[in-house]
Amino acid sequence: MSSLCSGSAQLTRSLASARDRGPVVCSRIKSNLPIRNSIGAHAGSYSIYRALSIAMGQLRPDWRPDLTNTHVSGVLSLPG
Repeated sequence: MSSLCSGSAQLTRSLASARDRGPVVCSRIKSNLPIRNSIGAHAGSYSIYRALSIAMGQLRPDWRPDLTNTHVSGVLSLPG
């Protein structure tokens, strides 16, 4: 199976390198949902706290952090 649903970002799981396989899109941003090609909990164990906060009405489901004064800590480059 190349992708999980039609319209998702192309991901060919059988290829050897990450560059050839394509991007894994796991974003929960509403505009990215149509191209999402992954399943599972985004943000790992933190996701349970997010889910509980939303269920208790303490956090809006569409809440986004303000990253105004943040910066990239490093640059990743793929070999090859």
